Amino acid sequence: MRPDGSQPQTIELYGGRYDLYDEQTYAWAPDGSAVYGLSRNGYLVRCALADGETQTIWSWRDESTPPMFAGRIAVSPDGSTLAVSLIDYGPPQGSAQPHTFRVFVLSADGKQSDMIWSDVSDPTSSLDLGGIVWTDDSSGVRVGRFTAEDGSRRSRVETITWRRGEDATLTSRARPGPPPASSVFSPTGDVIALGDSSLERLDPTGALTPVTTAALREALSFASVIGHDHRGRIILRSWDFPPAISAFDPATGEHTHIYP
Repeated sequence: MRPDGSQPQTIELYGGRYDLYDEQTYAWAPDGSAVYGLSRNGYLVRCALADGETQTIWSWRDESTPPMFAGRIAVSPDGSTLAVSLIDYGPPQGSAQPHTFRVFVLSADGKQSDMIWSDVSDPTSSLDLGGIVWTDDSSGVRVGRFTAEDGSRRSRVETITWRRGEDATLTSRARPGPPPASSVFSPTGDVIALGDSSLERLDPTGALTPVTTAALREALSFASVIGHDHRGRIILRSWDFPPAISAFDPATGEHTHIYP
């Protein structure tokens, strides 16, 4: 739909078996010509909006890989490259196999891909995905995730940073309380972490600033976060049926209804 909620269009995505799509596994082509979707079985599809044609352009699957994933996806500003993060959440029944976290950088057509990061979680800790943001010049990307140890009253915000021609690096910062329910990166590179009814801004220096307003508490009581726009507003999808789309500006506290 248009940013004001007009001209809504319905498209269908298909990624093979387990073709389930989480709310944060979509990304626009920067020129608005297509939507990318990452299904929970690791299939990446591209839907051209001109004719609605959907193609599977890439997948991460092998015989040992569990069928169900959580994932995130982001397109570089120049439209040439995609960044994909994945966690497998489906070890075999009764297995103590820990979850595996992977980050890929691939061409927009899916024909070339590089795994820039991979690690295995500690069996005593939980791991969840954060947001992904590209640099303005499309030369690098930041990928967020959250970790928490069993029984701990603290969690960690971790960021994988990668630039073309360099190895990826990981930075980790502690924060009080359990991991947030969800997160996005703002255009300035801050991590916006959302709890059940609260918001925190973690800037690139590691400073953590709580942001709580009555409007935010009300907005988060009935909605999920699905991303942010170029102005840094957080985009919310309500739990109503049919769902409504709105935008919350963490700088001003303004909550704007968009659709329907």
